[in-house]
Formats: sequence, C-alpha cells, structure tokens
Amino acid sequence: MIDGAARRVWGLVALLVLLTLAASLLAIRAAGASTSMLAAQGVAGVIAAGLAFLMSRDRSALSLRAQVTVMALSLFAVAGTALFGVSMDGATRWIGVGPVLLHPASLALPAAAWVFALRPATLLTASLCAGIAVALALQPDGGAAFAFALAAVARLGGHRGRLDLAAAAVAVVAAAWAWTRPDSLPAVSYVEEVVSAAFATAPPVGLFAVLMLALLPAPFLFIGLKRRAVAPLVLGGLWAGFVLASIFGNYPAPVIGYGASPLLGWGVSLGLALAHIGPASAKGRP
Repeated sequence: MIDGAARRVWGLVALLVLLTLAASLLAIRAAGASTSMLAAQGVAGVIAAGLAFLMSRDRSALSLRAQVTVMALSLFAVAGTALFGVSMDGATRWIGVGPVLLHPASLALPAAAWVFALRPATLLTASLCAGIAVALALQPDGGAAFAFALAAVARLGGHRGRLDLAAAAVAVVAAAWAWTRPDSLPAVSYVEEVVSAAFATAPPVGLFAVLMLALLPAPFLFIGLKRRAVAPLVLGGLWAGFVLASIFGNYPAPVIGYGASPLLGWGVSLGLALAHIGPASAKGRP
C-alpha cells in the first residue's frame, strides 16, 4: 500500500507529466513541427510515463557492483557515441536507430547520476564519473556536460570525501572545456528555439512552455527535500542543468522541444525519484 502522502505526490507528478506533454505538443506545433512529429512526440511521452512507473520500484539498496555496472554502461554509451556516433556540423552526440536519431546522454546520464549519488565515491566510481564527463566534452556536448557537472556538484550535498570532490572538479572542468568548443549546428525552431518560436506564433503557448520548462527539475527537488535524500536532488541538478544550457547556449529545450530522448530520460528520472516516496522509503537515506 502507498500511504496518503505518497499518493498525493504520485498524483502531482502525474499531473505535471500531463501538463508538460501538453505544453510540448502545443509548443512544437506552434513552432512548425509536422503532424508526424507531433505523433512521435506523443508516443514518446506515453513511453516516458510508462518508464516512470516501471522505474519507481525502490532501488536504493543497489549493490556496489550494480552501481559500477550502471556507470560503466553509461560511460560506454557516451564514449561510444563520441567515437562512432552520427556527426553533424562538428558535433557527434547522436546514434542512428533506423530513421530515428537518439541522444544517448539524455538516457544514460540520469541513471549514472542517480546511482553515483547512492553512496560515497570509490576510486572506481569516481573514475567512471570523470570518464563520462570527459566523453561528453569530447563529443562535444556542452549542454549535457554542464548538466552532468551540476549534478556532480549537487551530489556534494551528501558526499564530500576527497574522491567525491575530485569527481565533481573533473566534471566542472570538462563542462567548461566543452563550452569552449562551440559547434556550428544550426538551431531548429521546434527544438532549440521552441520557446521563442512558440511565443512569436502564440504567446499563451509560449508562456505555457516557459512555465513547464522551468518546472522540469521541480519534482526531483521536492522529493529530495521532503525525504532528505541526495539522489533526487542530484537528478534535480541534472535537469536544471539541461534547462539552463538551453537558455544560455544553442542546445535543445529538454522535454518541451521536439525529441524522444529527453522525454524518455525525464521519464526514467521521475521513476527513480518516485522510488524514494514509496512505503519502503526512509527519510535520510541516499
């Protein structure tokens, strides 16, 4: 049984998901997305909601081996993308799956950031964190590198050992390096410029999109503060980083802009955060 407080949080998160998906569909349509793109975004939103439910099982007791495995797979995903991914205008951030381009960092970073927050760093997990940060800078993906760095810094709220500080420092330096390597990838009206394009076409839709974009980190911060848990706060830092990168750089507006990968990654993140509010959750855990 889920207690009443947890049920209310689930209800609020479900409402947020519905409103966010509605804002995304309205905004990308106003920005010029086609009907087929609307359909693809809607399907991705439904899958993301399913992932949130599936990932909401309590996983706070993951073993160190499982933590290392998740982080190693995440490193493999982002490093493999940098080496063998699809390149466009100086950036190699995507992999092709048939006609679809996926952004592996949007899917891998939530899992990596969350498991890394569950316990103090070891030499191996700190090295994996550093490797992920460097791989993001090599792509280069300044938006994802900044988001991961912000997550690593947020993690210091619960873990402040030397290895934790070193991992965060490497992530920050890698993000700064990535931002000094701008690419010439042109902005797309319904991806990077979706908010401004929606404002230009339909100001109420643009305002709705701004509101929901700003609220993307909110459920993670709320759950983390309510449960005094570091891992949801780290996810909040990650998604705040994605949002800020889209504001100050030429990077996609996460979840609101067109693209399945951020939606799916946000769904995974919501599920991992919701795992902290179930009946097995204990206040003060990681």
